[in-house]
Amino acid sequence: MNKYLQWLIWVLFAPVLSLIIWGFRTHTWSN
Repeated sequence: MNKYLQWLIWVLFAPVLSLIIWGFRTHTWSN
């Protein structure tokens, strides 16, 4: 697999996943 492509996908996906998890945790804590 292309290492650069894998890195690019990770860099783009990681912040989104982190934001989703943070939002889910905040929602859970709020509720």
